Amino acid sequence: MSIPATIIATMHAPPTRHPGGPGGEADWIEWRADLLGDAAPAGLIERGSKTLYALRSRLEGGEGTTERDVRKARLLAASKRFDYIELEGERDLDHATLAAIPPHRRVISWHGQATEAGALSQLLASFRRAEARLYRFVTMSEEVAAALAPIQFLAATGRRDVIAYAESANATWTRPLAARYGAPVVFGNVANGQGPSPTDLSALVRDYGLPDLRRVTELCAIVGKPVNGSLSPQLHNAAYRAQGASRLFVRFPVESFGVFWHGVVETALFDAIGIQVRGVIVASPHKESALAVAAEISPFSRKTESTNVMFRRGSAWHADTTDADGVLMNLEAAGIACAKRRVAVIGCGGSGRPIAAALQRAGADVTLVNRSAARGLWASKLLGLPFVPLAQFNTGEYDMIINATPVGREGEELPIDVTAMPRGSVVVDLVFAAPATPLSNVARRCGHTVIDGRDILLVQAARQYKLITGEEMPRMPACDLLGADASRLWADFQAGKKNAPVQLLSE
Repeated sequence: MSIPATIIATMHAPPTRHPGGPGGEADWIEWRADLLGDAAPAGLIERGSKTLYALRSRLEGGEGTTERDVRKARLLAASKRFDYIELEGERDLDHATLAAIPPHRRVISWHGQATEAGALSQLLASFRRAEARLYRFVTMSEEVAAALAPIQFLAATGRRDVIAYAESANATWTRPLAARYGAPVVFGNVANGQGPSPTDLSALVRDYGLPDLRRVTELCAIVGKPVNGSLSPQLHNAAYRAQGASRLFVRFPVESFGVFWHGVVETALFDAIGIQVRGVIVASPHKESALAVAAEISPFSRKTESTNVMFRRGSAWHADTTDADGVLMNLEAAGIACAKRRVAVIGCGGSGRPIAAALQRAGADVTLVNRSAARGLWASKLLGLPFVPLAQFNTGEYDMIINATPVGREGEELPIDVTAMPRGSVVVDLVFAAPATPLSNVARRCGHTVIDGRDILLVQAARQYKLITGEEMPRMPACDLLGADASRLWADFQAGKKNAPVQLLSE
């Protein structure tokens, strides 16, 4: 069973289009008058969405005045044009303002630092002397444990007229989760043209399937830094909805995996609100450090000192890696044999090492390439493979190159010359970028066979999904997300699982 969320689009800059009404995503428009002034465009108000006037004061992270008479005059004037008025609970609840704005049009708010649910409960008790349609609490927390405080507060309060979440881009996950414990309301920002952000309304809708709100009893996450560009939440959440599963997949951008693990997972922090952490996809730079907290480590993860997925088996946490699966299965699907190939794996990090070891196992002649000599020499000793510094790397000596670095994610070029590779060579680029990375584009123009990040993601996501949930990932969400060729890739992947020349390393 699910309920629809009320979607509220916050405008921080003049609109280039209307985000709500017919064909839009938002049910309400929040107009940040402290940033934009009081004169909202007439078209904004006349369209179908409800409007919320917000005059965020400097004391609460905005640019608005704290002078009470000036605030009161602006709030009362705005009440003649806007459907709802946000009143700051610590400065706007005077008798005259409350008398002019009836309870059903009030949103009483607070923005500030709070790391404990109890502090928010005390604020609510104070604000409830004034009735309101909605009570809104927004914390500035970044760390996972601190950002969970608003959700703990909502779970303890049990009120459907209260919403609380953390505002940071690192805590975007609190917004869809909060709507399941408090008022079914989700705030998201209207994109301001300064680049995508996970707090953008369009990203929230895309990643979490809003406005649909299903019950959540299990949580899965990608943990790393950075992870805000990851497609994993969109892909996994779509699969959960297709299966009717009571799970939610979120991003946890964290600096220290150990601090996250001991402070969130081992302390069963989410269990207190009725949610179990079911699985974690481990992203850079934590693929080595995550091994320290696992009860069981697969032989291949132990050999390569890398994990990209952790999952529960009973009460114990297991660590494994699917990085090599994504490459091997795509090579098999493309009919490319690994045996006797001269392969260069560029990048000796947590992705490159498992891929290099798997290709060697498949019969390839593998060389490690890395910018840092210290890192490359360490990986060379670990895996028993030759190493060449990137500055001395000659692409003409290899007929397969694997880019296992993040270079290309922002459109930058990998400093190698694929035009020097022999005809009929293979280029595998782990980076997912739309429409394609510079490396993939050049390789295709040279006539090389290219396997890109989309192809790798498809196989890895399906493998990780199975390890974490014990279930097969539904086909259509993945194919819809990854484009027209995904159905063919999916069929190849399913056939490849049965016929792969090298057993899938996680099985």
